[in-house]
Amino acid sequence: MWLLLLYLILFVGFFVGGFLLVSNHVHHSKMEIHNEVAGFIYAVIGVIYAVLLAFVVVTVWDKYTIAEENIDNEVSHVIDIFRNADAFKGPVKEEIKSGCIKYLNDMVEYEWKAMENMQLSSEANESYKSLWKIHHNYTPADEYEKLWYAESVKELNLLADARRFRIFSIDYNIHPFLWFVLFFGAFITIGFSYLFGTKNKLAHIIMIICLSTSIGLILILVNAYVHPFSGIIHLTPEPFIQALEQIK
Repeated sequence: MWLLLLYLILFVGFFVGGFLLVSNHVHHSKMEIHNEVAGFIYAVIGVIYAVLLAFVVVTVWDKYTIAEENIDNEVSHVIDIFRNADAFKGPVKEEIKSGCIKYLNDMVEYEWKAMENMQLSSEANESYKSLWKIHHNYTPADEYEKLWYAESVKELNLLADARRFRIFSIDYNIHPFLWFVLFFGAFITIGFSYLFGTKNKLAHIIMIICLSTSIGLILILVNAYVHPFSGIIHLTPEPFIQALEQIK
């Protein structure tokens, strides 16, 4: 949090410093005569950049929302596998249930901490593989078990899909060129405000501070949403914790 605040201060300070440098070399009276034309051009630039920012924010928010929904799906599939185990006879029933509980536990204890560092935990991976091994090594005893076995394997496949998508979401990011466009667009949008001539220098500085702060906060927001498990706005393992409370 403090690091992001420092970045924002440096971002705003850069543009305020740039304005002070320009204003010390160019008198405001030379700028005032172009205010009308500059205002028209600035309105066009502002709209273009605002549309770009809105598009990017909506895109990364959508990805973040999908990642959040996918976590709920992953938890639901584990619970379904746990419930389906009641249809089996013998020790395999408890093996499946214990495997589900261990997977949920490992997600909370190990996987989430690893994802905060853009990594995966070996413990959760082994728990996931263990669920597959249990099903691979078991042969249904009758038609009734075959029916539930098929359903359980179906849920395992859905769990695999949900897990795979979550893993892909860990290091999801927008293209570096788009980041370049966003920052270059910010440079143009804020820098263009230097071309307006105002007699009140302090008021001009305050306007630049407000503009650069607004754009800087939106860029921080974009960066937060592209890292759903490690950003300032990160997803929590609460669904897995709630699942453990339900089945234990």
